Amino acid sequence: MDDKQLEFEKEILEELKNLTVSWGFSEPQITRKNYSTVFDYFATRFAIEIEIDWREYGVFILIVKLEAGKLPNGYYVSKGGMCREHLRSVLQQCHVPLVPVGKTSYTRERWRNFAWMRGVFLKEKELLIQHLDAIKKLYQEG
Repeated sequence: MDDKQLEFEKEILEELKNLTVSWGFSEPQITRKNYSTVFDYFATRFAIEIEIDWREYGVFILIVKLEAGKLPNGYYVSKGGMCREHLRSVLQQCHVPLVPVGKTSYTRERWRNFAWMRGVFLKEKELLIQHLDAIKKLYQEG
């Protein structure tokens, strides 16, 4: 892991510190692999997962349905049902009107561009915080 990646991780952790302070989520569980870093913030019935894909230079916010308070074994499907969904999919279930994000394929300008990744993350984080009450209601949390 290089210095830019560590700096980007620190920025994300700083941006999300209110999840623990103001929203009652756990401190993040951090999982690092060669190709990704994942931050999981736990509530009782669901977790907010931030996945950074270092190979593709992508950053994603997922909502994870917990199984007995723990992360499920499957990635998208566990025990015959969806267990992880991208934030925008969950917001559609909450009937939140969303503006389409447009084409997301990588171009030379975006490739290995931390500024672009940061911009994507900040927009998604804003959606998350703005609609966190609706997400909690969907997962019958609190």
